[in-house]
Amino acid sequence: MAEDFTLDGVPYRKRHPWAPLGLGLVTFGIYMYVWWYKINRELRDYRHGDNEPVVSLMAILFGWIVIVPPFVSVWNTAKRIGEAQEKASGALPRISPPVALLLAIIPIVGLFFGYYLQSQLNEVWDTARGVGPAAGSAPTGPE
Repeated sequence: MAEDFTLDGVPYRKRHPWAPLGLGLVTFGIYMYVWWYKINRELRDYRHGDNEPVVSLMAILFGWIVIVPPFVSVWNTAKRIGEAQEKASGALPRISPPVALLLAIIPIVGLFFGYYLQSQLNEVWDTARGVGPAAGSAPTGPE
């Protein structure tokens, strides 16, 4: 249940927040790596940043050998989502890199890691497009 759209001629995808977990289970974890690459690529394109999504993916795939790189990749991706939130709304970011890191580390709670990051990223896409409650469209009462 994904929604494709474009911003400034660049394609993006708003994914269901449970997609990383659900599709990750169905594909025996392979989708999590595809998802990680895609969200990092979308964040690079949206922020016009210099991060390379392949480096983020390699840190997650092979960084466990050195232990530290996956945690740095999680932290940096959460920071990029925060920067995208700031760019989209002009307000302070809502995502917390420490929370993302804890969700990635703690085994059972880690099931919510993909949900947390994807739901925060979906808020960026809604705000950037000017749709949904994240866009600041509070309901108004009768005048």
